[in-house]
Amino acid sequence: MTTPPPEPPTGPTDPPGSPYGSPPFPTGQPGQPGPQQPAPSYPPQQGYPGQPAQGGYPSYASYPAGPPQPYQYGAPKPPSKALAWWALGLSLAFFCWPITTLVSIGLAVAVLSRSRDGQDRGRGLAIAALVIDALALLVAAALVVLVVATDAGDGGSAERDPDGQVTSPQQASVFEVREGDCVNDDNIFGDDTATVTTDVEVVPCTGAHQLEAYLVTEVADGDFPGTGSVRATAQQRCGDAFAGFVGRTYDRSTLGVYYYVPTQQTWEQASDRAITCLVGDPGVETTGTLQGADR
Repeated sequence: MTTPPPEPPTGPTDPPGSPYGSPPFPTGQPGQPGPQQPAPSYPPQQGYPGQPAQGGYPSYASYPAGPPQPYQYGAPKPPSKALAWWALGLSLAFFCWPITTLVSIGLAVAVLSRSRDGQDRGRGLAIAALVIDALALLVAAALVVLVVATDAGDGGSAERDPDGQVTSPQQASVFEVREGDCVNDDNIFGDDTATVTTDVEVVPCTGAHQLEAYLVTEVADGDFPGTGSVRATAQQRCGDAFAGFVGRTYDRSTLGVYYYVPTQQTWEQASDRAITCLVGDPGVETTGTLQGADR
């Protein structure tokens, strides 16, 4: 038998110069890498400006999310100053005092309270209104003190002739009574209870009258010594001067002694220190002076 010649190999042959032989597994389809071959690499694509030059999707800068903002159209509206203007206007409305002043104070305080959030609601106007209101209250208080201290009432300065004598019957403040004046004062008669006298009727001594002032003296200055102390001083001084004016001592006379003395209010507010001593015939009007009457 003859041996047939060997058949040529059917598999791929080693390429020339390959020292290791053929790979044990097929290399796959043409144009595709086999399992042991690395995939071909491609140069990175050039990204957009601000985008890194690498593969994949572009990345964007992230920002923290803030609270939702309401929609606004134009500039925010400034707070109203209407209350402040009302407060200032009412502070100047003196013709309706004190109602307008009290309302003005309330509005100004409300404006200052609302302005604590830092917004301008007329703080300057409110402060100006409060200053004017304070001045108005101080002026009113001063007027009240003046009226009370002077006990003005219906009286005033008595009209007198060049010699200082009262010319006609008229109302006058008790502070206007001088030595030698003749007066009518129903409040001074009666029981021993002290009464507050503000005004008296001064008359010429040639006409009928109830009392005649024969001494005006003053208490030593200082703190108010008390009502009891002032009355005791008046009794002492009026009693000492009685005999020299009437012509006999008080314990032998049928006439009565009366006096005006300072109160604590007039002492402190009007600097009243005067003690006015008066003489009269109880229940009987007198015509002319009682000086030297000796009765």
